[in-house]
Amino acid sequence: MEKYRVVSHKKLKFDGQVRYSIVAISSPTPKFVKINSKKDIKVNSIIYIDNEYAYYKKKGIGEVIISKSGEGIEVDNTYNIKYTGGYSFMGDKIFVDASFPQLMLIDDIVVNSLESIGKHHELVEKWLIDEGYTYAHAHKVATSVERDYIISLNVRWSEYCKEVGKNLHAVYNSSLERSPENLDLTPYIYSKDFGALTEIANTTSD
Repeated sequence: MEKYRVVSHKKLKFDGQVRYSIVAISSPTPKFVKINSKKDIKVNSIIYIDNEYAYYKKKGIGEVIISKSGEGIEVDNTYNIKYTGGYSFMGDKIFVDASFPQLMLIDDIVVNSLESIGKHHELVEKWLIDEGYTYAHAHKVATSVERDYIISLNVRWSEYCKEVGKNLHAVYNSSLERSPENLDLTPYIYSKDFGALTEIANTTSD
């Protein structure tokens, strides 16, 4: 059985019957499942998946209707990305800014930003946005998944945030030179960051 953490839940009604749409994420290789559950499961609860069926406290709760994996997803760090990380419209490619350090030494442990920011934040965020969640909610959940991954490396989250924070600031204040033409603009539109949108438009090749 694979272990997942519940990150979101919604109450639904089908033909007068109440059901719940449960979204859960696993790591270290990020995986996403959406479950049609007969039982409401609270956020941060641990569930298990076995043969496309979900279990909570050893009791079956429903079937997996959508599953996604970070395995095989490309992380491209050859472009400039105003928010450091991003994703393509289709979600088949994740972007991390070319100037952001790929390897960071934190607490005497090397952290790969293509994994922590790329796969454990941006990819998860895109999965949730594609499921209809707002950018704010998707970003919050993705940050919690990124945090789980960092802690699993025995790196202090506070030290990681300090190191990433100073680089995020430097990236945002740098002028863009080359933006990917298939970049999903949802975060910039949500933030009403018209300056960034203009800069992206002016640096995207036809």
